[in-house]
Amino acid sequence: MPFNFVCGAMSGISRKFSRKSLALILCFSFAISLSGVFFLRSTLTQNITVDYDYNPKQTIRVLLSKSTKQHKIFLESSCEIIAKYRRSYKKDNSFYISISNNSLLLNGKSVGEKIEIVPDNYGVFSLDGKRYRGRISFEIINDTIYIINTLATEAYLAGVVAAEMPAYWEMEALKAQSITARTYSLFIRDTFGKKRNWDVRTSQANQVYRGIAAEHVRSWNAVNKTQGLVLTDPESAQENGIFPAYYCSVCGGHSENSKFVFGDSFQALSGVECPFCRETASNKFLNWGKFTISKKEAFAKLKKKYPTLEKLKSLSKILPIRESKYETFSRITRFRIVGTNGKTDIVGGEDLRLTLDPSGQKIKSCATSVIYSKNSITFTGGKGFGHAVGLCQYGALAMARKKYKYNEILAYYYPGSKIKRIY
Repeated sequence: MPFNFVCGAMSGISRKFSRKSLALILCFSFAISLSGVFFLRSTLTQNITVDYDYNPKQTIRVLLSKSTKQHKIFLESSCEIIAKYRRSYKKDNSFYISISNNSLLLNGKSVGEKIEIVPDNYGVFSLDGKRYRGRISFEIINDTIYIINTLATEAYLAGVVAAEMPAYWEMEALKAQSITARTYSLFIRDTFGKKRNWDVRTSQANQVYRGIAAEHVRSWNAVNKTQGLVLTDPESAQENGIFPAYYCSVCGGHSENSKFVFGDSFQALSGVECPFCRETASNKFLNWGKFTISKKEAFAKLKKKYPTLEKLKSLSKILPIRESKYETFSRITRFRIVGTNGKTDIVGGEDLRLTLDPSGQKIKSCATSVIYSKNSITFTGGKGFGHAVGLCQYGALAMARKKYKYNEILAYYYPGSKIKRIY
């Protein structure tokens, strides 16, 4: 979905510093307190402490994994363990969780179908070596262990912002990213989370979340300085007016109307001309080359994702349908799949792109042309990187460099939207 960039934070320090080096570190150390909730105590992210109550309106549940294998949990504090019929306090800091006979095993002992581990003082835990903040729960659903991290939305965003946008970028761009990511995640939580035991995934299926490894002092700054701020749309049916504030890496010159990509319609997602990303994005995103795939491989991937396409027998053509056209280019919004037996079907543009290229790195966007040969299909002359809906991240960078403030950046890419503080 959005641009995927990780700026890893320092997770530990073993080297010795001179007095001059230590003085420099202390000069850059500071404390930020917003409403007495979040505290940033150092430029080193392992020294950040997060203190909050588990208010459902300010927390989010992240599905870290679905698996059947054994997992190792390490805590940096004591913890409370909550199982179905009992609660216990543990000073142990290392546990193994596995599954057997439809029951979870905690260090080899059966504890039922669900268990939650709550570190003391809203502390830190590691799952198979990856560090996160908040609570972790394990639940068996259909013979699979669902692993869910429940934490404050602001702490979650600190692990998202620097994973979705380079932490060294302009602060106004990072603030815009923080508000966009907060709006999107809360919309997904409030729209879909009520029907399941988790709210968002860790991948580009929602937005990239890598926990403490992705945190950076600048991402914490951006999150803290915009705490509780979201975007609202007059056409939203949500009680608080939020909407799915999609964002992409490089729109290529014009952002896309959401109704042509995701099927939803909001004033703020109607699409705008973007002259900005051309100033900051590299040519490999603005004018990417070509990608060729055999018809046989393409049809095999499409059938696996969409079994009903079996009726086409084999692939003859993939015909672009362009419902949005701009001065410089047009974007494919749907594809008509034509079989060798003459039968046809329709697949969404982004659906087909990511089915043929799940990485999204080869067919970078649907602003492309399609060329056929006897046995293959070539996508060529592409522009942009990603689905192009909402905020253009490289465009936001260019605007920030031109001294636009975060609210001006958001107003440009989400026309008609308003910024609102919901907590």
